[in-house]
Amino acid sequence: MPAIPRPPEQRYAIAPSGAEVAVAYTVVPDRGDGYRSDGAARLYMFAGIALIVVGLLFGDIFAVFILHQNAGRQRAALLAASHAVGSRNVGEVNRSFNQLGDVLEDRGTKVDAHVHVIDAGYLALLLALAQPYILLPARAKKILALLFIAGGALLPLGIFLIHYVGLASSPFAAIGWASVLADSAGALLILVLVAQLWGFLKFLLEGRSAIGNGSGLADEDHMPRRALLSGGTILILLGFLLGAYYAGAMLYAHESMETSILQRILDSSSSGQLGVAAAEVDNFGNLAGTRAVNIAAHSHIIEFGLLAILLSFAQPLILLSQKWKRRWVKIFLGGSIILPVFVLLEVRFGLIAGGIADVGGLMVLIALIGMLVGVVRHSGARESAPLRAAIPESHQPHFAGSRKLLLVGGMVLATCGMLYGLHYALFMEHQTLDQMGGSLARSFGASAVGNFDQSRMDLQQYAATKYDYVRQVDAHSHWTGLAMLIFVLGLIFERVNFRESSRLFVAFALLIGSVMFPLAVLLQTYNHGAFVWKAFSIAGSALVIAALAATAWGFARPRTVGME
Repeated sequence: MPAIPRPPEQRYAIAPSGAEVAVAYTVVPDRGDGYRSDGAARLYMFAGIALIVVGLLFGDIFAVFILHQNAGRQRAALLAASHAVGSRNVGEVNRSFNQLGDVLEDRGTKVDAHVHVIDAGYLALLLALAQPYILLPARAKKILALLFIAGGALLPLGIFLIHYVGLASSPFAAIGWASVLADSAGALLILVLVAQLWGFLKFLLEGRSAIGNGSGLADEDHMPRRALLSGGTILILLGFLLGAYYAGAMLYAHESMETSILQRILDSSSSGQLGVAAAEVDNFGNLAGTRAVNIAAHSHIIEFGLLAILLSFAQPLILLSQKWKRRWVKIFLGGSIILPVFVLLEVRFGLIAGGIADVGGLMVLIALIGMLVGVVRHSGARESAPLRAAIPESHQPHFAGSRKLLLVGGMVLATCGMLYGLHYALFMEHQTLDQMGGSLARSFGASAVGNFDQSRMDLQQYAATKYDYVRQVDAHSHWTGLAMLIFVLGLIFERVNFRESSRLFVAFALLIGSVMFPLAVLLQTYNHGAFVWKAFSIAGSALVIAALAATAWGFARPRTVGME
């Protein structure tokens, strides 16, 4: 859409060399009271892409140089514990499990650091898009942006250091200084989100119309934006379908298989069948690998889908020619498909598939760096409103109830999810991990001295504790991830080409499912055998999938008069 002519001091045209189309932006008017959003938005946008680049780079390094070696160390420690059971050496059992716990902590903290730095990047991109709707002074917005960037960097750093710092000089029984750093950074992020939510509520209470649509959709007919928006929606839908299939068809069976394999390791070790025990240790590692690749494929395809939609908003901020924008988008979407597909194929094809998956991750990383260069070039340009395209007032979308519901619901759900995550990290996670590892060590120790009844009881305790731990983590991560998805869709929900009454119905279904699904997963920890909570989680997941399918359909429908 061509820009509406404006006085020279309010018009800024970007026409990089080789660009097929010049895109025009207008300056967000400064009302004289300090309310302006462009500086904070640019900080969030730059930091978001940079954090995601760092997270993906760290993830690739971890996958290539650490992950498989770590799996070998886990196998060696568990095999040593089984041999210690066979030789009735309780001291060696304890030493083996201390080594196993150290290996698992090393792996877990690195995976968590990788995930949290990427999630902080997603949140930063979301907050960049939200700035036109945040009614706070410009200075306050920039301070909040800097605080968020500090928290987003310190949180994964603190998590990464947990394994190396440990409990040295800590006044707490189960929490070291690195954990204190990570939890403090998490609290800082929550405070920023609460402040942003307050600014958005002020925007709604004052009854303002959004400055533009906050998404810069003036160039919506360009290939980069269309490809990222439609491709991202399809990736998210496929990711949820894959996750629903795994949860329904494989998750509970895998949990039961893990306990059975551990019991067979104990039985064969205590009877001196060390060859059988070694084979069962390999089965245990294969099962852990199968679970890991299914979860990783499910989470990565959703993350890349969400990132694609976020990057569709960022295109006006990327000062590159349309030719280079199209190249980076193609590389990004290609890598977004290659990585999760070949992660899933690692179980069958091993390191070959893993290597191809790493190439997919490298493609995504290169594309993001290319886009980041475009953002850096734009940040040196004249002061402009990066998220506001020059759209005539009559063409600006109505700030309808469905959008308000998703934007407010997304912010509230993200805040609640992070509060729950902070509570769990402070008061439950370390104790749960200690209890889980202690139960398994006691089970092997009891088997070593011939107390098989106690060994089985301790193994069941391990299985029950791990069951709770997995669902606690899943509830926290799904609440936060769904909150980000809801907020992103809220920014562009006017492009779902249904009547507003239908959009409101879809928005309610998406929000209810996003609350209901993780809550039902969490409630399974209070009654492991209760079918009602499993049914609620299935129903919540089905609501989310149906709402996403309807949203994708709405994006694909041609615009019709009367649907706004």
